[in-house]
Amino acid sequence: MIPPELASKLQSIHATLQRGDAASARSAISPLVTAHAGEATVVQLAAMIERAAGDLGAARDVVTRGIAAGAFTPQLGNMLGNILRDLKDDAAADAAYGEAIAADPTYVDPYINRGQLAASAGDHDAAIRWLREACRIAPRSALAHVSLGNALRQRGDHAEAVEMLRQAQAIDPARATTSLHLGVALNAAGDPRGAIAAYERARAAGLDSPELANNRAAALIELGDIDGAFRLLDGLTASAPAYMAGHHARARLVWEFGIDRDPFESFAALARSYPREPIVWESWCAALSGFRQYDKAAEIAARGIAATGGTPTLHLASAMAHSEEGQLDAADAGFAAACGVLGARSDYRVALTRHLLRRRDPARAAAEAQACCDADPTNQLAWAYLGTAWRLLGDPREHWLHDYERHVGLIELAPETSDAGEVVERIATALRRLHITRNHPADQTLRNGTQTAGALFTRPEPEIAELKAMIARAVRGYIDALPSDDAHPMLNRKSTDFRFSGSWSVRLGRSGFHINHVHSDGWISSACYFALPPDDPADAPDAGALQLGAPPEELGLDLPYRRIITPRVGALALFPSSMWHGTLPFSGDAERLTVAFDVVPAR
Repeated sequence: MIPPELASKLQSIHATLQRGDAASARSAISPLVTAHAGEATVVQLAAMIERAAGDLGAARDVVTRGIAAGAFTPQLGNMLGNILRDLKDDAAADAAYGEAIAADPTYVDPYINRGQLAASAGDHDAAIRWLREACRIAPRSALAHVSLGNALRQRGDHAEAVEMLRQAQAIDPARATTSLHLGVALNAAGDPRGAIAAYERARAAGLDSPELANNRAAALIELGDIDGAFRLLDGLTASAPAYMAGHHARARLVWEFGIDRDPFESFAALARSYPREPIVWESWCAALSGFRQYDKAAEIAARGIAATGGTPTLHLASAMAHSEEGQLDAADAGFAAACGVLGARSDYRVALTRHLLRRRDPARAAAEAQACCDADPTNQLAWAYLGTAWRLLGDPREHWLHDYERHVGLIELAPETSDAGEVVERIATALRRLHITRNHPADQTLRNGTQTAGALFTRPEPEIAELKAMIARAVRGYIDALPSDDAHPMLNRKSTDFRFSGSWSVRLGRSGFHINHVHSDGWISSACYFALPPDDPADAPDAGALQLGAPPEELGLDLPYRRIITPRVGALALFPSSMWHGTLPFSGDAERLTVAFDVVPAR
């Protein structure tokens, strides 16, 4: 029981915090923390004050010292988990939630938070396990049911996700955000009309958020109302200019559907209105670089630096754009300006490594890439660039990293079945219906073709579910056949428990191809073939083939591929995500229809 005098002081300090005066609240709580180090209520309020002041590190330290002094409660353990999660220390956050659960198995908050943490890390099975337990403990918790519904959707369990979100809606009908989440689930389940109805309910309940408009536009695209989606996104960028996702969504829509507007005009308007805001220029540069408009990105970076005085992110954007444009001295200056703040970050090291390879300095490139790999052992781009640097240096570790025979598989999806051709064609027909855009995504590697949006393997079509099951069997067999090597960055992650971290379909037309690239979010990557163009007299040798091991042409290294895979309809090629791969152009008019995906270990 807290002494009345202490309780009164805490109430007064809390009132000060609620008025927005975190500095005065911090001064007032400080002597109480010293005098009552083991009092959980004091520690909890002190941590709240530090969070309000924006000092998460201090909030963490307050709680950990309090726990060490004997102040632990399940609520304080849960609070520590939330602080650690905000600090991106996911492993420690998970442990803190676990301690809170162990102390009080009936306290629902750490179950929900632990499930949300697992979902954000892509561990959907663990997320669903914790969130199911939260729903069992608190059957009237709308938040628990919403969180479970979202985790189920992310795993691709659409029907149950929709049902769980409808339960959440029944528990708390006035909760507008539940209708927003239900709309997202309905759209993912192939019911965009139902999604629109859910968004209307959210709006009627008072929700008027940028996320609502953005998701409504996505449903309109699924319904084929491209004009309506454009009007919505165009209005969104004007009414919520700080919502950067709206500007990026508008740019993608304009490009992919061939709308006769400038994809980036909303960024330009934003920069005119807020010229001294670095995030505006940084987002504009990121969008331009994502669309590979490097000359314009260099120009906008320069304007942003002049308007704001420069930020490390803008200097890095300038460096990357100048490097891609072949202006290597200007790129050197940009990297130098960004190095002091960003030099130890993976994205900086990867960008600098790419630049050093273009400069034909493989020794420095290898050193930068190795430092990145040491700090971030699953960074696929860093390993790809390191392999290229080793190749230029004649280092045999290139072949240890990427064994183009033992690390590559070509597997028949439906072996030894009489109806294999019918299965493949049925899936191909379902895939064709999903290709609704006119142009390739500007931020992807295909050229002269289209790509499906969203996660293909979470779609509700039965043909897609059948395809996913066939591919899962093939991937499991491929993993089983891989050699073991605890020192190898791919093989040391070997596990039969895996999940799909991305999935999509690509449909190429005349002169279609993929530029050479790697998949930064994968462990194992793929190409699965459902339609191939016939031979054409104008084709070069190996037209349409999958080439492995050739770094991007824009680096100017003139290194040939290490292996060619001749595709076959119904066959699945699997290879490490860090292995350079691309598709050679073909001349004929017939389509080249494929599915690609990335796999990562489940944990």
